[in-house]
Amino acid sequence: MRSISCSPAIPDAGSAVQQQIDALCLLAERIVPGALATVMLLGAEERLRLYAGPSLTQELWAYFDGIPVIPGNGSCASTVMSGQMVLVSNVREDERWSHLQNIARELNIHACWSAPILDPLGKVVGSFALTSFCEALASPEQIDLLRGVTSVISQILFQNQIEHRERGISAVLRSVSEGVLLTDAEHRILYCNNAFAEITGYSLAELLGQNCRILQGPETSPETIATIRRRLKQERGFEGKILNYRKDGSSFWNHLTITPIRDHHGRVVQYAAVQRDLGRESLPRPLEGDDALLHDPLTALMNRRALEEELPRARNRADRSERLLAMVVIDLDDFKALNDRLGRDRGDLILQRTAKRLRKVLRHGDSIARFGGDEFILLLEGLRDLNQLESVLTKVTDRLQRPIDLGDGEKVSIAMSMGVSIYPLSHHDNLELLLREADQAMFEAKRNKSGRERPWSFWSSDDDRYPLRALFRSGALQAWYQPVWDQRRQQVVGIEALARLIDAEGRVYSPGDFLCQLAEEDLFALTQQMLLRAVAELQVLDALGFSLWVSVNIDPQLVSMNCVQFLRHLLRTEKIDPRRIVLELLESHEFADQAMALDRLQELKSLGFQLALDDVGSGYSSLLRLKQLPIDKAKLDQGFIRTLEEYPRDLSFVQSVVDLARGLDIDLVAEGVETVAIRDAIGVLGMRYLQGYAIARPMPFVDLQAFLSQQQLSASAPLPPTLLSAYAFHLTHFSLLEKAFDHDPGLLDLVSLANADACQERQRLLALGLAPEHELFYLHAEYHRHILGLRESDGSPSLRGWAQLEDRHRRFAAALLQAFQLRRGGS
Repeated sequence: MRSISCSPAIPDAGSAVQQQIDALCLLAERIVPGALATVMLLGAEERLRLYAGPSLTQELWAYFDGIPVIPGNGSCASTVMSGQMVLVSNVREDERWSHLQNIARELNIHACWSAPILDPLGKVVGSFALTSFCEALASPEQIDLLRGVTSVISQILFQNQIEHRERGISAVLRSVSEGVLLTDAEHRILYCNNAFAEITGYSLAELLGQNCRILQGPETSPETIATIRRRLKQERGFEGKILNYRKDGSSFWNHLTITPIRDHHGRVVQYAAVQRDLGRESLPRPLEGDDALLHDPLTALMNRRALEEELPRARNRADRSERLLAMVVIDLDDFKALNDRLGRDRGDLILQRTAKRLRKVLRHGDSIARFGGDEFILLLEGLRDLNQLESVLTKVTDRLQRPIDLGDGEKVSIAMSMGVSIYPLSHHDNLELLLREADQAMFEAKRNKSGRERPWSFWSSDDDRYPLRALFRSGALQAWYQPVWDQRRQQVVGIEALARLIDAEGRVYSPGDFLCQLAEEDLFALTQQMLLRAVAELQVLDALGFSLWVSVNIDPQLVSMNCVQFLRHLLRTEKIDPRRIVLELLESHEFADQAMALDRLQELKSLGFQLALDDVGSGYSSLLRLKQLPIDKAKLDQGFIRTLEEYPRDLSFVQSVVDLARGLDIDLVAEGVETVAIRDAIGVLGMRYLQGYAIARPMPFVDLQAFLSQQQLSASAPLPPTLLSAYAFHLTHFSLLEKAFDHDPGLLDLVSLANADACQERQRLLALGLAPEHELFYLHAEYHRHILGLRESDGSPSLRGWAQLEDRHRRFAAALLQAFQLRRGGS
């Protein structure tokens, strides 16, 4: 059974936090097939205790729980000792596994990759590992997965401490576009910003855990070093000049300020160091006063407000000179994936280098702006004709596509898509409308990435290229609805509104067909129309006696003040309880401004609307968003549900996400419930809300009324049992038994549980038409018989028989899966 002795700040095994980490482990196992994921934390007497490992057998758990942190004791022990990621591709030939060779051979372990888990002060407290039964080198994507999962685990384990630390240092970091370094109380490096990386040539990955001595060199003043050490020993700050050395060996004079950071008890827990390279001018200078209000803090380029002020002047100059004025939107292709792979600091460095290149390549008098994210806006003035404009765009393209040296031996090349709107060829003369045109042209360039000759596209109002845009604007939108079924109440309790376009011939177009053709203003109009239709038709259903909630999809990019104002107006004009309207945020889209979006979401919550997150489980980031966003509902990515008959072992992951949602007090909806077998199986797991073809397909409103009036009776009819649901029932039975033993085994009536004849699963097997002499009945009885092994002769609970019970559980589960696959193959 699970047991751990570690820092009192870490939640106990079996808690909601531990269930969240179990879900992360299962997600990692799905992403890396054939691997087992484990979380080990440093316990008493320098031993590693297993905290999470949802797929581990009792045998594996017993082998690895409590191993000493000494050389030769495997990847996890090596990670905790070194504080570094340890990637062992062949444990049989690696000295870091020298003490575990017998175990590795016995358990057929071949590879093990491990990454450190850090507390808020940067101290190593454990490891996350992926163990494989075949020899394998870790790919860059798998290394990113290790880093990403350990980061999320740290946030889950130490959320309170992280929030306190961030409050403590936010004032220090807020005003510095200079190099920033954070260390723990022992002067080990925890963090550096992109400016520090650019100044020194070191990446954050190279600096983590290092002492600041790494920046010293042969001509660094010993007297200055002695002064710094004396001040830090006295827990005081320092300010002065020091000669430091970059990674390439070159020296630079650095104006250094060190500030101690204290906790609420007054103890120094970290140091913040701010450095300014006195010999370099290439970084944007810190912005102060009015400059800070008109410029982007990361790149020192103009911000939106500055561009709004500049545009009328540029337009007047264009009118007087009778020259063209071009607005160009530049979007870096696939920058999000690059940013996720390299890390935010190096992503910021790429944006700074891009801004610097734009400054150098553009002509005097042209303007450059950045509103945030990876988009840059150019205002190109004094253009004689389109040939001159294309010449400028070619120079911009050539300069930006050159590889960027990140300073740590890695170079990256970036591609881009560009959209151009031209005044006075466009009849618009304000920033908002010119930007929309340039944005539309940029999306057109991005759509044609594979076959385009050049990365830019000019805006055109020709709707012939966008027939579905014209169809939408002609009023062809309909709201179709797909019911959401409540397993507990055995009835439809909600509906999802789905946009459809219907042409004159009756052809139906789904969002996948037409969204790519809509402009930004069309997207907002689409959301408005869908909300208005959904509310109006919900009230029609009320009159018919059906009280339901309705969910409407909304792109996070549209969560703006205009959106909030529209929803306020909706509540004023329509008599509808806002709690019956669910705004479903598309997980596949990013917020343009995370902080502002969170403020807007809180406003929507204060108005009474419910919020939902779509496609949960498609990546570890979405699991973290369950904690970050103020949501009420979440939709499990249908990729996990629709394929359960092909991959029934995914039921374990689904079960973990169900537990995670319960711990966070979030209603979980399963999409993709396409068959009766899947519907029955996930219902057994405790998934309350279901949506999919096994309930009903999306349908027009008139058909929905008929369904609610008549066909709901057939949807509530008892489901025929399946071997898939029998497997799900057994997983649930064993999981509940395990959790009860973890928390309070005295609650269990082991004698009654040992009675196989009274178990619902036996009745399910009989209902499937299996003969009583079938092997499954024997294995089922064996499983129940061994439950009595958890009981001492005096009736008290005992763990001595747990290994035997777990073995019978595995045998019965494997036999259920085999029988299910055989029957499915025969059908």
